[in-house]
Amino acid sequence: MKCGRGHELHLTHLPCARKHRCTVCHEVIPRSARRFMCRRCSYDVCFDCGMHDNCLIDRSKDSQKTLRSVFKEYAMGHQRSVAISTTYDIISPSDGHMRRHQHKRGLGVGEDCRYAVFSDATMNVDTFHLPTPSERPSSRETPSSSDPTIDLARAVVKRCMQLVDVVAAEVAAGFDCLDYEWLPKRPKSSVQKTKSGYLTKHPRRGMVLSQAQRRFFVLSQGLLQWHKDDSKNSEVLGALRIGSTTSVENDEELRIQTGDSHLILTSPEGDVLKEWAEALRKEAQDPPAEELFFAVHPCLSRSKDLNSSTCLDAEPSLLAWLLEGEDAPRGYSAATVGMYAEKIDTLIRAATELQKLQPIVSEVTAPVKVFGDIHGQLRDLLLLFHFYGRPDDDEEEGDDEPMSYVFNGDWVDRGRHQLEVMLLILSLKIVHPKQVWLNRGNHEDRQQNLRTTKIGSLGFDRACFEALGAEEGRRIFESFQSFFEWLPLAARIEQKVLVLHGGLGPGDWTLEDLSQVERPLVSKELHFTLEGVVYNILWSDPLTHKPENRRDPLKSFGVHDSPRDKHWQVMKNFGRDVTQRFCKAEGLELVIRSHQFTNTCKGYELMHDGYLLRVFSARNYMGTVPNDGGMLLIGYGEDSRGSVSLVVRPRSVERLTGANRGRQNTELPGSILSYEPYCPRKHLMQLIKPEQVRCFGWTHRDSDDFRSCSECGQDDIQVECYFACRGCGDYDICIDCAGRLSRGLQALPAFSPPSRSVDSPSGFSDDSDVKEASLEPDDLSQSQPKDEVEVQRDLPI
Repeated sequence: MKCGRGHELHLTHLPCARKHRCTVCHEVIPRSARRFMCRRCSYDVCFDCGMHDNCLIDRSKDSQKTLRSVFKEYAMGHQRSVAISTTYDIISPSDGHMRRHQHKRGLGVGEDCRYAVFSDATMNVDTFHLPTPSERPSSRETPSSSDPTIDLARAVVKRCMQLVDVVAAEVAAGFDCLDYEWLPKRPKSSVQKTKSGYLTKHPRRGMVLSQAQRRFFVLSQGLLQWHKDDSKNSEVLGALRIGSTTSVENDEELRIQTGDSHLILTSPEGDVLKEWAEALRKEAQDPPAEELFFAVHPCLSRSKDLNSSTCLDAEPSLLAWLLEGEDAPRGYSAATVGMYAEKIDTLIRAATELQKLQPIVSEVTAPVKVFGDIHGQLRDLLLLFHFYGRPDDDEEEGDDEPMSYVFNGDWVDRGRHQLEVMLLILSLKIVHPKQVWLNRGNHEDRQQNLRTTKIGSLGFDRACFEALGAEEGRRIFESFQSFFEWLPLAARIEQKVLVLHGGLGPGDWTLEDLSQVERPLVSKELHFTLEGVVYNILWSDPLTHKPENRRDPLKSFGVHDSPRDKHWQVMKNFGRDVTQRFCKAEGLELVIRSHQFTNTCKGYELMHDGYLLRVFSARNYMGTVPNDGGMLLIGYGEDSRGSVSLVVRPRSVERLTGANRGRQNTELPGSILSYEPYCPRKHLMQLIKPEQVRCFGWTHRDSDDFRSCSECGQDDIQVECYFACRGCGDYDICIDCAGRLSRGLQALPAFSPPSRSVDSPSGFSDDSDVKEASLEPDDLSQSQPKDEVEVQRDLPI
């Protein structure tokens, strides 16, 4: 690094004796913080700007320019091909109402996101720089149905989609619960009409029968209904419940009496009334249909020896119903459990063969949905399917391109419905092998499953034993481990977005190196494969920005030992300089990870200047953590300026512990802003508090620190709080303009003297110019209805 005069900058932590401000970003540098300084001239650069200059900007051609000018040109000219949507979606399962909010710092956006670019683009994958049709599937490809394994997988997917309908009914009824408390009702099978046909209701003696007097009657599940006609959308005119107290008499007329209800029916045809009378009497003898719940636990047995303790009266469990459907036998025995285990093993073998044919780094086409950790919480995954599109939909989001799905690991351990989640994921992979992509997580590992059980949680090994008994459960657990060893480690979306479970670790590896790794990857070899890179891909975490690290910024940069690593000395935590350097070397724009529920309790969190995004799909993790469950929708879009890019839109399902209430910044003077503003280049601006410099006991401000509003032209906005864009470098706005921009309104007009006009009698070109320039903020806020403001705030992108 060099200063404006070409002198080398040196890293130092000596006390800063000059302005205490960075020459590039004008941020206050703590007195004892590390910084880059020139030993010959007064040139100080904070550690953050110095590291960004090293990571992103090649100054070999601009060595004579100042660092600030080169940095500004890079920020203004660099257009990233992957942008984050300006808003995110969130739905409360208790009411099913979708809300759209803008991103806020501290709630989904980290403090270290100084130059992250957001986009107002709408996703439209039908146009805009899509690959040729030969490079992507033209429609959702499904394998032939001649294979019984594929038929079994399709049946499992179909029944899981019926569970989505069950969840939809719960949402419609305003019911919500934690996953481990969920007792789903058995989906109703297709209702077969016992009898249907036209009859005449309450005829008068001597009246000629006509078509207009006839009604269409339907008898089904103890309910007799009559409609205007036999069309599906026909209006129901009445109904009568048939039960044990119902009396049916048949002579010339059919008389039905239940309590106070009395119904008389006739028909011009001969034996029709006799057939109806027999059907009604039989329906009255059958017991009424009851809503059946699945077993309290998803397991088939909790006994060690199934042969000595069989049960013939228990209702089929959820796992049995997914495998057998309505044909699932009541109770359990060694034979039935062996049948279920064999079907699970069949799905595992088929999915394993598919993974052997696919590379260790999957290539995925947009549009795509990315799911984070699930941990056996089936209901949360079904909620995401219900609110944001099901895999069995032929067309989602109105697009013709097939939707891809990336499940980013950690499907097992701790949750109650681990085997059910695995059945769904395996079946989706078998049915849609080129649209469903699986990444291995740190819990898809034998040692981690056993450790989870050892510390007292429900590990995957214990879940298999409880569901299928000791013998069959051990066999299925080993079969799953062989499947885990062939799972890919990463997925690359449109060559620009990399999805992996953990992190980058030291970041000194390439995707080419990873593609050379041979599988199967057994549990005991993960620490040593590719010199620990594979282990870090599954386990490593990013370094988060903390305010106390300003004095020692090395804690937020570089590579550090991970507190998760007890004795291997392999696992590393990585800073944002590692993320940006890796993305630049591999031609990436974004890295997506999971592995942790977000500290902000959101279903997502943006970090490392927008180059790192994490997603977590299991809401209310383990029933104790109050976090939302999220997913990511990625597709092509065109923003208001006409630039085309991949757009990432977070979508969340709200946690159970009440509605999300965004934190309000009570330190802002005047009116409180509910949203932070964006600059014209879609950078999320940051609130800057007034900083005063103390020297020799008196307080003063440097003249170089004076700033003016870029919208209304107000001077000295640095006296109080104001918003600054660190990405543009020279875009600052006052609090009033920020409040209007955040609500979707126009900023305050800049005051400029009206121009003289010879033709105008008053000497001005137009009287409206004088009025517009003299408007006060209160007048402008009253010029637009309040309801219109709220509508503009919630506009979809």
